[in-house]
Amino acid sequence: MKKLRYFVMGVVLIASFTLTGCSADSGASSGKIVLNMAWWGSAPRANATIKAIKEFEKAHPNIEVKTAYQGFNGYWEKMGTQISGGNGPDVMQQDVSTIAGYAQKGALLPLDKKIIKTASIDSTVLKTGVINGKLYGIPSGIEGVAVFYNPNLLKKAGVEIKPNQQITWTQFAQMANQVKQKLDGVYGTSDEVGDEVAFQNYLRGKGENEYTTNGKLGFKQQSLIDWLDYWAELRKSGAAPSATFTASQANVATGNDAFATGKTPFHFGFSGDSVFTDYESYLKHSLGMMMSPTLDDGKEVNYPRPTMYWSVNAGTKHPKQAQELVNYLTNNVTAGKILGLQRGVPVSSKVAETVHKSLPKNQETAWNAIQAELKVARPMSPLAPSAASQITTLFGNITQKNAFGKISSTQAANEFFTKAKTILNNPN
Repeated sequence: MKKLRYFVMGVVLIASFTLTGCSADSGASSGKIVLNMAWWGSAPRANATIKAIKEFEKAHPNIEVKTAYQGFNGYWEKMGTQISGGNGPDVMQQDVSTIAGYAQKGALLPLDKKIIKTASIDSTVLKTGVINGKLYGIPSGIEGVAVFYNPNLLKKAGVEIKPNQQITWTQFAQMANQVKQKLDGVYGTSDEVGDEVAFQNYLRGKGENEYTTNGKLGFKQQSLIDWLDYWAELRKSGAAPSATFTASQANVATGNDAFATGKTPFHFGFSGDSVFTDYESYLKHSLGMMMSPTLDDGKEVNYPRPTMYWSVNAGTKHPKQAQELVNYLTNNVTAGKILGLQRGVPVSSKVAETVHKSLPKNQETAWNAIQAELKVARPMSPLAPSAASQITTLFGNITQKNAFGKISSTQAANEFFTKAKTILNNPN
């Protein structure tokens, strides 16, 4: 789950920007209304999005859409600067880790359900974009937290996993140790101690959340100690790699990482992430997905996770047209077929049904995984507060110090709670 673990390196802290008014100049010499739109993502996602936008422009000949896209880290640096300068895009992608902060800072427009039709969107899914009683984001797609697995490596190690199976963290550790014992030069798992999303799901198994609804820490200190000790045991047995190896993977290209090169049979990710098919091309064989582990006798951890949101700049000069674009990308069947699963399973049930019928064979694994997750899912945890990016940095730094043996699990938990409470109690 490399993107979420390291994204904060490129994020401008949400709390640091101030608003100065309107969005980017939306005038056009042709007399058309010009909307500026921005998102992060890969080239295939960009190509599909631009193609869908062309269809929108055909249906709305009085509107021209100018697009900009880039990688996840650079996107947030640029977005923070643009919003602060009053020239942010009219329509933008938001993330579950950022949308509440942007909304609370007044950067996002409350959306109008008379313009954006929501009847075909599950109410539980739609509520994930509601902050303080107002709708600020339409989920562009749904996915779940998943574990990708390499069936070829597992078979050699005598480990059997069924597609979309859910195992416990205890069983996962047993499998990882068995792989390490049976296969030379292969780790049983990557070390996910610093993976904040995996930790969030671990907490859900305990009936806890990373944050409360009022933006405070929502879990016990002992839960963090247990998490740290779990991965320490896997490093000790050799099932998980050393902290040095894990640190060396931080900036490795996806095609050269441990999972892509067959050095581990497991990768923690998202069921709607197109990187899954990339991994299949790197390894030259089919892979599988299973649900995120839960605790022995633990609570269900799955939830309908928005891959991202479509939001509208509070300062846009064209709120109606900006929302019409969001509505088109959300509810138009033609747009849905073009976009496919680039942003997860479409949230409109009508669009999702059509997309599934035309889905390429190599995307069936992702589709089936998401459907299995949704069948058992419970509501999503509270959204991250505006200071969450600082907490993400703190979590990464402290878990790494612990992994390198510089501080004990108890010391790490004490330091995290002390500093996190200070950050959350005094947001900038």
